[in-house]
Amino acid sequence: MLKKRFIFVLLWDSGHFCLSRNFRLQHVGDLDWLLQSYSFATMADSIDELFLLDVSPNETLSAGFLEVVHHLSGQFHIPLAVGGGIRQTTKASQLFKVGADKVVVNTPLVDDPKLIAEIADIYGQQSLVGSIDWSSGSGELLAYVDSASRSVGPLQDHVQITSELVGEILLNDIQRDGTGFGLDLVTAKTVCQDSNRPVVVMGGCGKPDHIVSGLMEDGINAIATANLFNFVGDGLQVARQMAFEGGIEIPNRIRARP
Repeated sequence: MLKKRFIFVLLWDSGHFCLSRNFRLQHVGDLDWLLQSYSFATMADSIDELFLLDVSPNETLSAGFLEVVHHLSGQFHIPLAVGGGIRQTTKASQLFKVGADKVVVNTPLVDDPKLIAEIADIYGQQSLVGSIDWSSGSGELLAYVDSASRSVGPLQDHVQITSELVGEILLNDIQRDGTGFGLDLVTAKTVCQDSNRPVVVMGGCGKPDHIVSGLMEDGINAIATANLFNFVGDGLQVARQMAFEGGIEIPNRIRARP
């Protein structure tokens, strides 16, 4: 059985790291700010993977973003998944060359599944994370692409299609994104039942027990948070200790506190 995972997500927009709330972005600092604000050694002991997502409207891989990927891959000795605007295999190749272990794809899952197959043929299906943004705002569960601007139909249908293309799924709740109100575990568990791939659940984590309660659910493989400010302190360490004490099977990255 796969061990449960803690994942931290960094959002990058045109030279700045961002906070996101319902997919509306607020710039908070550049790479220098991040390095000054975070103890990477401490964070690396508290998480199992790092996701870095370029949410810039320009789909061109900038030299600045590639530099950030390269720098962070050297700072963290844990898997790094990188996404944003991957429309050709050459873009995926660039990301792998500068340190990505996986690439995250969203819109091509619908618009260009052939591209997904090409990347899988070269790097393996396990190197692909399918990012699914979803909302129930219309009264039904719908999946979205293009930065949550375009619906592609029922969530369950999109989950089943995506599961055939990628190695794992990142499930992001648009309505709870950045709110800190907690995860929608009912929908998350439904998606896990519809998928034969590991599912990473994101959207709503505001305190450590939100992470732990999600990891306690059968079928949910990982919980991700992009909440920069709430976790600048020891929130991730506290959540990991709570998981150990609760008997959750997670990688033993740090020694449990006495």
